[in-house]
Amino acid sequence: MSTLFSAHNQWKNRPDDERYENIRDMHTDAVAFKEAAREIEVPFEDLRIEADNGEIRLAGRKGNGARLSWWAFAQICRLVGFPVEVLRNEDKLGDRPTLVAQNLNCLLAKRPPVDSEDGRKAKNAQILLHKNGDWLVRAITTEKYGRIWNADLTERLVRLVEANPAWHNPMAYAKGGVFSGEMKPSGLYLSDHDMFAFMVDNDHPIIDPLTGNKLNRGFFVENDEVGGGCLAVTTFLYDWHCGNHIIHGVTGLAELRLKHMGDVNTRVWKQVEESFRKHLTSGAGKTQQLIAAAQHHVLAPVMNEVQDALLTLARKVKAPEIGVRFAQKVVEMMPQREDRYGDPRSMWSAVNCITELSQGPFADDRTKLDRAAGKLLSVVDV
Repeated sequence: MSTLFSAHNQWKNRPDDERYENIRDMHTDAVAFKEAAREIEVPFEDLRIEADNGEIRLAGRKGNGARLSWWAFAQICRLVGFPVEVLRNEDKLGDRPTLVAQNLNCLLAKRPPVDSEDGRKAKNAQILLHKNGDWLVRAITTEKYGRIWNADLTERLVRLVEANPAWHNPMAYAKGGVFSGEMKPSGLYLSDHDMFAFMVDNDHPIIDPLTGNKLNRGFFVENDEVGGGCLAVTTFLYDWHCGNHIIHGVTGLAELRLKHMGDVNTRVWKQVEESFRKHLTSGAGKTQQLIAAAQHHVLAPVMNEVQDALLTLARKVKAPEIGVRFAQKVVEMMPQREDRYGDPRSMWSAVNCITELSQGPFADDRTKLDRAAGKLLSVVDV
């Protein structure tokens, strides 16, 4: 079993105006962001950058341009190969906005942007504008970017809560980063570009047939609608969580990650809703059967053959993250965790040791290793 810190990091670092106590209020604001936005597609060769009163702006064809957010400015710099790293904050523009604008225009004319996904030249810029008095450019991506709106995700979460009232965002200390005081509903966060939701069901626990411990169901949903990250749905079983949303005793972790590419809205929702359906509505009996089957699924008859069996299975399920060095660490840990996971030759022991290691010395590859554990668990017959 492992410990998750994603929800804790959100609780600790989000400003007060990005925190929500219920999903309906969060959805209302996500819809407002969407309705205030406008998407346009323009050939990169037609883009022009201008300096105006110390600001970098995107020039309009009719002279009415739009301010560039720092995020959008960094995106256009990266697309044309301008070293944005030397201008990490707006203060460093200093008295150089005109020079920066001239360089960007030169690069736009001479060096067509390259799409980061396939390395091909991008023809059109997809521009996300926000109307709040004047126009603000929130994001500049290529035409291959397929936006997944935060509002579309919060809408599905509202429907989930209405259909399954046991699902809710859990309590946490009211003041982020303060480990005491008043408790209130937490775990829901929304900004003008991204969202994060942590929800749990404590009314329908899963019983671990080995230990008799009760395991609760939980999930994260996170998304960025301006090109800063993918849509991710993480589902898991867990023992308990702190008032700072550190989640303990995690097992059965599975993750779905979807890039914002192409016509995402025709393919994403089917995969997301299938992920929800499997985790949120599956009966406790079926999950307990899977745990029991994994506990009785023996990788090899003796411990000194478990490592080779694990590596063979990893190749079969296409989990290259489990290499020789990592498999050796897993097999070393398995006998040490016999009191938690049962038979150290079992699949249940292996996948839990993998996720436990992914939180420690192999934390840099946590996401890949957790997904690899899910792939291994999928071969268990129930």
